[in-house]
Amino acid sequence: MAKDYIPRADSEFFNFQGTLIKRAADNAAGWNIPAPVMDKIQSSGAAYELIYQKASNKAFRNTSQVKSHRQKRIAYEKEIRTFVNGFLAHNPALGDADKSGMRLRVRGKRPRSRPAITTAPMASMHPLGGGFIEISCREETDASRDSVHPHANGIYMSYKIGGEQPLSVNDCTNNYFSTRARFIFQAGPQNEGKKLFAYFRWENTVDTTRSGPWNNLRQGVIA
Repeated sequence: MAKDYIPRADSEFFNFQGTLIKRAADNAAGWNIPAPVMDKIQSSGAAYELIYQKASNKAFRNTSQVKSHRQKRIAYEKEIRTFVNGFLAHNPALGDADKSGMRLRVRGKRPRSRPAITTAPMASMHPLGGGFIEISCREETDASRDSVHPHANGIYMSYKIGGEQPLSVNDCTNNYFSTRARFIFQAGPQNEGKKLFAYFRWENTVDTTRSGPWNNLRQGVIA
């Protein structure tokens, strides 16, 4: 069995995640990592580091802080694995030295590139209250359930809140990425009553030139 790239010891894990997140952030543009994805993993890393600093101080920590750290590490590890699998492990922009420098496994052969995506997702928006909106996406050929295109890593949303209706995706300056076909988007309670305008496409995070076309504009009122 191949050795896990994530260290077991808390101190080693702390150093590992810090190095991985910093190198990914420094090279995000060249490695085609979407800004919303990078922002999210950096935010999770910052939150984890605060909890770790408290739990690692044996002279002053308490049982609650140790338990909180254990729970946060489990959740953060899962998030790191998703991030690595989606944006680093099979990314052709990374060389073997880049991967080994982040303790990632270097494979002898690279997977075959996926074909370009030619279809747009079918997306729907359902307000949940409190500024939350459930967004569901599926392929044109899948009428029965939400699904991510087999050649995509997830769904990319370009959006704007309130104001005039955008004429094209270029008028939307905010972006959001999800690896799931159905996800909850937080527009914020301060935006209740405003309209959410959004375009969606299937995203190939390894080679963005093979991502799918944008769908037609979707809009809904934030409740």
